[in-house]
Amino acid sequence: MPTTYAGEYLPWYATGWDAAAEAWIREQVHAAGLRLTGPIEEVRRWCLACVLRAPTDAGAVFFKEAVRPPVFADEPRFTAALAELYPDFLPQVIAVDAPRSWLLTMDCGAGADQDNLDLLTRYAPLQRRAVDDVDALRGAGCLARPCQDLPAQYLAVLDDGKTMSLLPDGAPGRLANLAAPIADACARLAAYAIPDTLTHGDLSEGNCGMRDGRHVFFDWTDACVTHPFMDGMLVYGMDQGEPKRRAIDAMIQPWTACEPIARLRDAWGIAELVACAHTFVTYHSITAHLPHSAQHEHVDGFRDMSSILLETAGRHSL
Repeated sequence: MPTTYAGEYLPWYATGWDAAAEAWIREQVHAAGLRLTGPIEEVRRWCLACVLRAPTDAGAVFFKEAVRPPVFADEPRFTAALAELYPDFLPQVIAVDAPRSWLLTMDCGAGADQDNLDLLTRYAPLQRRAVDDVDALRGAGCLARPCQDLPAQYLAVLDDGKTMSLLPDGAPGRLANLAAPIADACARLAAYAIPDTLTHGDLSEGNCGMRDGRHVFFDWTDACVTHPFMDGMLVYGMDQGEPKRRAIDAMIQPWTACEPIARLRDAWGIAELVACAHTFVTYHSITAHLPHSAQHEHVDGFRDMSSILLETAGRHSL
């Protein structure tokens, strides 16, 4: 059974997939010395992934298979590598089936609270630590997406008339006008001595849990090696005020050995447009590589991201 999709094919909608996945979960749970205590249940099945949950005598375990557009990491292999490198930050990996892109992990604990500052204060030092592990991360299936490559990637998105036609009337033209400002922002950001590192790509309260009072991060499909401030989307979307200021401080503090705090603040401001363009490229790739019959499940996200990019450019008076 193929693990990626082609044409109208998504593995978890195929006949027999559920039986195969459940059999594998049972086998791996048993091999790990655990015992199932209830039925395997579906958490979510949609165009991007299928997630299943199974209760065991040591807590719940979670199964996942996700799509693999070109910008996504090899999540099962990459998550296992991260769990070895940073066990305090990742769920415990029980098993990986690389050919089928199947991943089985222990529960991450209780859902994270809504305190973004705690989340970011926990996460940002991980980014700083990962600078030394970039080669290992790339070897484990994490793509390198340096900001210097973003202008060309953005132009390639604009050239995809079929996918861009899914956006509201007028949006493609307005987005085309941002190509030069985005390239300029990437060049200016490169002038700061901030190294590329691990980025989650979809950092949010929904993609972390709490274990022993500390945030644990999962859902690493969007991960890549790039500028750390590309993970700033959660903060960029916050209302102005003291909570946002403190959140920014949490994100930039680990980099004070690279640049003075004032220059880090400047770099953070420049990075907002770059981060939005980076995420827009990600959303485009996901939408463009979904089967046509499934695109409607993701097109709203693609449209919303295009609006966020345009709004951000407006705030920067571009």
